[in-house]
Amino acid sequence: MSSVGFRLIADTRLARMLRDMVRRIALIIVAVVVVAAAALALLAHRNRPQVHLANGTITYDCTSHSAQQDYDPRTAGPTEFQLIAKFDKSQPIEWRVAKPGEAPIRAKQFHANTGSIGGSRGLLWRDKEDKPWVATLSFSDIVGSRGPDTIWVSMGRPADGAGKGAVQSVTLTCGPAPASSLNG
Repeated sequence: MSSVGFRLIADTRLARMLRDMVRRIALIIVAVVVVAAAALALLAHRNRPQVHLANGTITYDCTSHSAQQDYDPRTAGPTEFQLIAKFDKSQPIEWRVAKPGEAPIRAKQFHANTGSIGGSRGLLWRDKEDKPWVATLSFSDIVGSRGPDTIWVSMGRPADGAGKGAVQSVTLTCGPAPASSLNG
């Protein structure tokens, strides 16, 4: 083997070794970055303030005429509907629904997944004329001392009377009523 051939073989082996070493170092760096990002995310989640609502009741005013996507009582239209959430640390949230000036009606809850980051819930109830209604609630991920700052509601009459499908659907934006507060 000539000295040029030996040098090419040696250079090729050296190049392969360097390439392998660079790949390994790059994988180690990527692994360290991923672990550091996961640790920072976990730390941020643990340090995030947790809101634990006290026992009590919050009334959410709902309108179909909102100047913004999030509920703001200063720019919201007239209250067309109300959601009443009763909190009890030892029980699931009890939901009631009401039109202004009418007595609240207890709603049955069901699992709903609207994809909202703040979570979602479904409600079924019968109005004072015994007609069935269904609503899906999408909760804001911004939670204040009175619960979610905004709840988006899509509601209507079930097409089959059993809560599957809806006709006459309306979309509402809801927020804690200004005078509403937890009883502590």
